[in-house]
Amino acid sequence: MDRLKLAMLAGLLENMGWALHFTYSRAWVRDTLGDDYSFIFMLAAAETLPVVLSIVGGLHGDVAGRRKIAELSALQAPLFMLVPVLGLRYMPLLVGASAALWAYFWPNLVAPVMEETGRTGSGYARFAIGSTAGWGLGGVTVMVYDWLGVAEPPAIYWTAALMLVAAALVSLCVVSASRPRATVHDVVGFLRRGGLGVLTLFFAIVSLQAASEIFWNASAFKLYGEAGSIAMFSLVYSTLPTAIGVLVRPLAGRTVDAAGPWRTYLAVIMGYSALYLGVYLSKGPLLLALWVLPVFAFYDTSIYTLAARVFPENLQGSASGLVVLSYFAAGIVVLGLSTLSLGYREILLITEALALAAASSLLASRRRLASH
Repeated sequence: MDRLKLAMLAGLLENMGWALHFTYSRAWVRDTLGDDYSFIFMLAAAETLPVVLSIVGGLHGDVAGRRKIAELSALQAPLFMLVPVLGLRYMPLLVGASAALWAYFWPNLVAPVMEETGRTGSGYARFAIGSTAGWGLGGVTVMVYDWLGVAEPPAIYWTAALMLVAAALVSLCVVSASRPRATVHDVVGFLRRGGLGVLTLFFAIVSLQAASEIFWNASAFKLYGEAGSIAMFSLVYSTLPTAIGVLVRPLAGRTVDAAGPWRTYLAVIMGYSALYLGVYLSKGPLLLALWVLPVFAFYDTSIYTLAARVFPENLQGSASGLVVLSYFAAGIVVLGLSTLSLGYREILLITEALALAAASSLLASRRRLASH
């Protein structure tokens, strides 16, 4: 099996483990604590803040190799196994530690894909079919467990732990052929040439990521109320978006290659801005229909391809690390909002402002990087 197919399998297993957590945890929190936006924002921050380590992990892989990093990722499993033992009170701490391990590892799974496929949107989209399918399978598993009457924390989180161990083992096969390709001098030289443009691009990615973290986590409560059961919630929250996402991944890759990642990402920002408003205003079947629109397939394909093309070929771990690092910066915003008593309308206004900031920063970044 070639490295791209192995990377697809590793991404599938990794995302399946995390999808089990994301799908079940939102329903668990709602059933236990009600519409506690402060807690859900704290959990979202715990899931995103530790990914500050992604840029370190990407640089580490570029300069020193990726095998030890893949081995370290297996430690996510025991942390997940402790969640049902210690309960909701300790969930943010345990999930946060797992997120740190994921962040250090993930850029080193994406980097070999971008290196092998020539930094194309189509290449990334092929890899993302696996990771997207894993997200859907996680949602399906929660549904099946619910139908069987075993959708309880031990079954969910121990199954997730098994997926994460399997992902680490497959990842070892993906990264085993990787060799250090860059030096610290390469990193410093690149940042001197285009550092300000890269920083502006980073802000463009962070702004939309923060908007999405805020809006979709808050809207999950609305969706769960409209869905009426954990099975229907799982279907709409993750399974259907994933199934549709898998189908449109090839189209997303071709779109990015044809229109370019800059234009595609700008279109994604505009699309999300309209979608936030639509979800806010809708309910019933219309809300469910809007939730499953596959904008995310175009979102992550465009930003990973954009970063890959901006960074030199020998710094692809760093490029992927920059994208993952955006989750950390977005988490800072989410954590700050968790201290406020916000209504759903205020949340919409904040997310729309962040989308506008993303578009403005993207245009500024393109101008700066074009001048170098």
